[in-house]
Amino acid sequence: MFRAAFPDLKISIEEQIAEGEKVCSRATTRGVHKGSIFGIPPTGKTIVMTGLTMVRIVNDKLMESWVKNDLMGLMNQLHGNPRSA
Repeated sequence: MFRAAFPDLKISIEEQIAEGEKVCSRATTRGVHKGSIFGIPPTGKTIVMTGLTMVRIVNDKLMESWVKNDLMGLMNQLHGNPRSA
């Protein structure tokens, strides 16, 4: 979904912390809105979205993953209605 809306999507890891089986990353996503997302047609706007991801790794295998991105901030940048997301 995000790759179709932002084909030049780039994710930068700003900070990463690991303890035991868990790794937490603070990231910034950037891209140009070139495809429809959440019912919003392409705007051509460059977006910046922050997010946090935590994963649990056991025996070199990803067992669980939790992701929290600032979708409200994304919607505000696209001037969409956040209630439609």
